[in-house]
Amino acid sequence: MAENFASLIKEQKETNKRLDVLVGATGELVETTGEQTVATGAAATEDKNRAKLAAAKSLNLLKTMAKGITGLGKSFALSAKARLKGLSGGLLKFIKATALAALLVAALGFLESQTWKDMKKFIVEDVIPALINFYKNTLRPFFSGIIAFKGYYS
Repeated sequence: MAENFASLIKEQKETNKRLDVLVGATGELVETTGEQTVATGAAATEDKNRAKLAAAKSLNLLKTMAKGITGLGKSFALSAKARLKGLSGGLLKFIKATALAALLVAALGFLESQTWKDMKKFIVEDVIPALINFYKNTLRPFFSGIIAFKGYYS
């Protein structure tokens, strides 16, 4: 019997190894010679066939997993592309709406500023009278003279 837990575990592992040697791949008890199991004749051929079949199954499983992983990558890429395409339209609309809202807030802020009041005063008191004066004293006489020159003005 083991004196401490570590040695108990070590003894259990050795016992398991001996039992694995005694019990073959089929689960039936087999004869042993010393430390190794000896398989001869039909048993050896069957063991080789089982090993080949297990290797083929493992290979097929790995191939299937590789196809699945590749398929996941492709489907992820297509999904991401579709999401980005949908997001770009929605994102662009969102950016436009946000920019418009920001523009309106900025315009309201500007219309309440002293700068706008000064500009409005300048436009009303200086620019509009100057344009009226330019029209009355320059443009109207100019075009009246052209029309009179061609004989259309009476």
